[in-house]
Amino acid sequence: YETIRFVALDAGLKDEADFLRQSAYWAVLGKLAKYEAEIRLFESKYSCTFEEFENHLHSQDEAEDFEVEEDYLDWKYAHELHRQWQVRQEILEHA
Repeated sequence: YETIRFVALDAGLKDEADFLRQSAYWAVLGKLAKYEAEIRLFESKYSCTFEEFENHLHSQDEAEDFEVEEDYLDWKYAHELHRQWQVRQEILEHA
């Protein structure tokens, strides 16, 4: 812990707890960037938002398209995780 304390104080932070909060915050920003990139990839591929894609997909009575279904599940997963990491970001911003 002495090394963490030294690094924290050298970086101008108050203490080890402040260092951990800052480190957690940067980790959260990294996760958000990852899921934002995935979301942008799907938005570009399908030229719509996730909500528009989901509505369109559920309104179709066409034969199954496995690539589209897989993209839907991946996009949904990225969308949900992005929201979860946003909540963590807000918590850390108010800590």
